[in-house]
Amino acid sequence: MWVVAGSTANNLVFGWSTLRDSDEKIQPEEIRVFACDTIGRQNGGGYYPDTHSAVWAASSPSDALPAPTNRVRYGKGLSQSFVKPLNVPGCYVVIGYAREGNGYTEVATMGFKIAADGTATDMPRSEYENLFR
Repeated sequence: MWVVAGSTANNLVFGWSTLRDSDEKIQPEEIRVFACDTIGRQNGGGYYPDTHSAVWAASSPSDALPAPTNRVRYGKGLSQSFVKPLNVPGCYVVIGYAREGNGYTEVATMGFKIAADGTATDMPRSEYENLFR
């Protein structure tokens, strides 16, 4: 998963495939976006908070997945649970589950930032990993 070049807080597009910038398509099952300050050791032992803490949470029934794609637009394309506007500037973590061509569900996660001018970019991997320490 990655932030597609040219994305902004008002038009955020995630690339989603087995390899960055790949044309291979997946079928999104679930996606959640959390503010960075909500990531941390939770009572249940994981790091991600309850879905109700997400700024975007959406899913599709397993028997009605969307058409295969390698792009997902923030707030669109899945059965919506809820979506909130992104803060500018802001820091976020996205986690998603998708069915790949082999029929298996895989997970993807990454961090991204929204700059003061609204530009969206991938968070450096080391900074993302520090959120989970």
